[in-house]
Amino acid sequence: MTTEMKRIYLETIRARYRKSTKKEKSKILDEFCIVCSYERKYAIRILWGHVEPRSRRPGPKRTYSHKVIPHLIYFWVAMNKVHHRTEPSGFWKSLELSWGVGGFFI
Repeated sequence: MTTEMKRIYLETIRARYRKSTKKEKSKILDEFCIVCSYERKYAIRILWGHVEPRSRRPGPKRTYSHKVIPHLIYFWVAMNKVHHRTEPSGFWKSLELSWGVGGFFI
């Protein structure tokens, strides 16, 4: 289910949820959790309007696109250098081990 569809569904369910009894709320909540794949507590917060669903991923925007990353890895392995902030046991080393040195060809 897309984010836009979830928002439309949320607006239709929200009014019904607020007016219902406790037993009906439980059934509505179960249905909402199954349809939208939300945890129960998060769904309760959304239905009461305390939290709005996220529209994008948290954190800073990516510096490099997915098209550039393989080329960066290739050059990093070819130059056999490690940046002072990047430890050999970190992310880049795991990529080197999984693809092998020189395993990336352009």
